[in-house]
Amino acid sequence: MGLGSLLRCSVAAVLLVAAHVQAQCNLNITVTFRNFNAVGAGPNANPDFGFLPEPANIPDTAIIRNTIGADKKPVYSPASGFNTTTTHSAIDFNQWWNVATTYSQDAILTFAEMLDSSGIKAFIFAQAPFFPLNGQLLGAANPSANNRYFTIEAHYSVLYRATSAPAFSFTTTLDLFVYLNGERIVNMGGVHALNTTTVDLTTLGLQDGLVYDVDLFLAQRHGPGSPSPSLQMSSNVDFASGVRTQPFCDANTPPDGPGNNSTELDQLYPTPVAPPEDGFPGVPGCIAVWGVAGGDTCGALAQGG
Repeated sequence: MGLGSLLRCSVAAVLLVAAHVQAQCNLNITVTFRNFNAVGAGPNANPDFGFLPEPANIPDTAIIRNTIGADKKPVYSPASGFNTTTTHSAIDFNQWWNVATTYSQDAILTFAEMLDSSGIKAFIFAQAPFFPLNGQLLGAANPSANNRYFTIEAHYSVLYRATSAPAFSFTTTLDLFVYLNGERIVNMGGVHALNTTTVDLTTLGLQDGLVYDVDLFLAQRHGPGSPSPSLQMSSNVDFASGVRTQPFCDANTPPDGPGNNSTELDQLYPTPVAPPEDGFPGVPGCIAVWGVAGGDTCGALAQGG
């Protein structure tokens, strides 16, 4: 689903909603924020943040290696003693993803599942300007000012279905690195202008019906004088991890009926499974939904009568 024709609405965040689209459910993904200062501006300073004249547009695809590290974090690519056009050293880069708990916190990004009249579905998050840490962490001392410098780390899983033309799409001013099963699929590094990338998952040799890990990393390093940071993410691939904020089939089943409590699906199907064409036995009114032990997913909410 392209983002260019989407209209704005608010669903627990500034979300993009296509015309004639119905929101089916929300999906909450836990992320870790880490907060920084520019050098000389306060604690937890890092020279990679806020050091370039603005407005800056310096793409930098030399920062990371192709494979994620054993610690599930990006690995700095330049050899020891070398740097890139927008970074200074491996030590400084590693700090992006490793700081004292005083300067980090877990939070929720809420995606909305959008279903149009033709049945095309996507999970969408978008926010601009994107200052999620205003008034928090290093911004607590001056809540009226933009808390500008931060990174985001997220780990989740997706269910690959080859028949759905699966794709990820990102539009952002932030550094963006995405790995699928440990291999880099997006490398949008640098202190760059607003940029868009789309990944066609059918080109990656994935196997239909299997669950794949996704590791996502972002960094907001633009200083004052730059355009406001912006982040838009969309995926038409079913998430296989996350927490649902609305029950399964809440519009099609009685308030206390089977299928109205997502825990029922977790009990019936304790591991991720591909949804059968005729729905889940014992869960009337729902087809193409599926559960994960200990949590919920916003599966493909095609609903039966």
